[in-house]
Amino acid sequence: MESFLQEVTEACKVSRPHILKEIEIRNVAKWDSAKAKDFISNKYGAANNEKSLVEEEKDLSINEEVKITEYAPSVFKTVKYMDHITPDMIKESLSTEKNHKSVFKAKESAGKSGSFFFFSFDRRFIIKTMNASEKKVFIAALPTYLQHLRANPKSLIARIYGIFTVEMEDIEPVDLLLMANCAHCGPNIENVFDLKGSIINRFVPEWNEPGDCLKDVNLLEIAKEKKFLNFQRTDMREIMKMMFKDIKYLNSRNLMDYSLLLIIENNPEYQLYVTQNQLSVSEKKRSLLAEKRAAKEAPASIEEHLAHDFVVVHERRDAQIELRKQIPF
Repeated sequence: MESFLQEVTEACKVSRPHILKEIEIRNVAKWDSAKAKDFISNKYGAANNEKSLVEEEKDLSINEEVKITEYAPSVFKTVKYMDHITPDMIKESLSTEKNHKSVFKAKESAGKSGSFFFFSFDRRFIIKTMNASEKKVFIAALPTYLQHLRANPKSLIARIYGIFTVEMEDIEPVDLLLMANCAHCGPNIENVFDLKGSIINRFVPEWNEPGDCLKDVNLLEIAKEKKFLNFQRTDMREIMKMMFKDIKYLNSRNLMDYSLLLIIENNPEYQLYVTQNQLSVSEKKRSLLAEKRAAKEAPASIEEHLAHDFVVVHERRDAQIELRKQIPF
């Protein structure tokens, strides 16, 4: 185990640079509306010149070097392999052709971190900005993070597939995190909850869409109106068992600002299964009740009752005698 951690620790020190010589921007009008001047003002001069450039051209190429540093590539390759994530899957999900609309839907998170989130067009992956201290903490925790995931394949901790730093002339370096979208579900989402186990400042007063992220107090209020947390007892035990393992790991890294993402999804196939199962159970119950009723209506003889009582009494008496023999005093 120690040798494994040492190997991963050494792998975490490795970084791989990628150099882009040119960036092509399509639909420059949208790029300009998304504050493109922060990126191209030094290249093309004043804002009014940029505006005329935007109006005159459909496509724009910035011949400027962009450096992307990839951290611990071999470690994240292992995490992706464990989740059956291939480079082609990531390339497909983050294709510029398919994400040209999603880029302008990126938004700031509702949390205190103020991180910037971008969802791939297929909602499979998330690119999230992170500050320098967050990057430092996570890279330091990476060896034990991988160790925990290997020991607990069903861990509920979010899967991280890469950490990168993007550097460009006249722009502050940006640290990015590539992660799995935990909310990558079907189209029938009913509720999404971000839970911390507290009621202090944990209420969203206004929400309209099923995908709007609610909090602890919202969950408590909705649970009063409808029963929707129908966990099987065995599943509940497995989830709690895994949660305690995850919490123990996070505690070992002195991490405490985390939450549980709970998504309620309506599964029509499951609803059909439940309905059919309830019908079959009802039929079985009716059959058993009929059998019991028939058995009660058939009177047994007095001799049969006395014989039954005699056997029961003697069985209890024999058990008591056997128990006395086993007691050493």
